[in-house]
Amino acid sequence: PTETPTTATPTETPTDMPTETPTTSEPTATTTTLTPTESPTDAPTDAPLALPTETPTDGTAASDCVLVYRGNNVFDSQCVCDPFATSVNGVFIAPTCCRNSDGVCFRSIGKANQNGCLAGKKRFQPTNRLQTELLCADHDATLCTTPPPPANVWGLSPNCRGKGCKYDTKYVWSAIPCSARRRTDALAATWAPTDKPTVVP
Repeated sequence: PTETPTTATPTETPTDMPTETPTTSEPTATTTTLTPTESPTDAPTDAPLALPTETPTDGTAASDCVLVYRGNNVFDSQCVCDPFATSVNGVFIAPTCCRNSDGVCFRSIGKANQNGCLAGKKRFQPTNRLQTELLCADHDATLCTTPPPPANVWGLSPNCRGKGCKYDTKYVWSAIPCSARRRTDALAATWAPTDKPTVVP
């Protein structure tokens, strides 16, 4: 006789459809694909920005940059963007204010001496823009906003030339934006005399 069958129960009759049971004993622990990216949009991205400004991109807005003027020469101005600066090109910056009532500029309260000058005289203390704004506010004034006249006139905004305190040798604060310097430079070319003759066209 033939040998005894190795299985007690015969296998089930095969079916036409595959079984639902997975062919692997254990599913994988993690998925093999990452999270799909977001669906693309029909609209294009925003238009690129305009040309960059001339102001350095250090986080300072162009509107924060103001002119400081040499105390004795409105045609010598520098653009300062740092509100905490107390000097420019090695020259100290002094306070000058303009009264709210009539716009008249001043460097001192009363006499132009150590006690009267806004930042002292003999013992001068340079001021930054924020300090100057507070000094002016204490005397019902603000930083001067009126651009310089078409000549280097005594005693007028924004530098208050000749008003004492020895600030003529320093730069003084203003609230005039740096964009106004082009106008001042043009005036300088027209009004300010030079030692040398102009170049022949």
